Amino acid sequence: MLIDHELIFADKQVLTAAAAGTKVIDLEQVNPTAGFAKQLELVLVVNADVTGTLQLKLQDSDKSSGTFTDVAAAPVLTAPKAGTVHVMPFPYGTRQFIRAYFDGTVSKGTVSAFLTQGRQAWKAVKQAESITAAPVTQA
Repeated sequence: MLIDHELIFADKQVLTAAAAGTKVIDLEQVNPTAGFAKQLELVLVVNADVTGTLQLKLQDSDKSSGTFTDVAAAPVLTAPKAGTVHVMPFPYGTRQFIRAYFDGTVSKGTVSAFLTQGRQAWKAVKQAESITAAPVTQA
C-alpha cells in the first residue's frame, strides 16, 4: 500500500507517556471541512509492544498551534502487541487542523498513525475495527 507522506500523523513514534502525534495535518479548508466520512480511515499501527493502555484519538483545532480537542476516539487497547492495527472511520467534519493523540497509561511502545482510503492489499494482522465495541482479533 502507498501512503502519502502528507497524511502521516506519526511514523514509528516512541511513546513513554500519552502524547500528540509528531505531525499536524492542515486540511487547507476553513472549517467546517467537507464531509470525509466513509472516505477516509484513521489507522494506528503498533510497531513495538506497548506497555499499559493506549487509546487513539483524533483531535482538531482552528490553528496549527492552537488548542486541540477530541473529535473521535477508539476503544482503549490494553498492552497491544507489535503488529496490532486499529482502524477507525474519519468523522464527517472537522476543523482545519487535525492530529492524532495517543492517550492512556502508556509507558513504553512505538506507534505509527495515518489517514488512508483503503486497505485491500494489507497483510493479515490483528485488527480492531469498531470504535464502539471491544477490539476484534483477526488472523
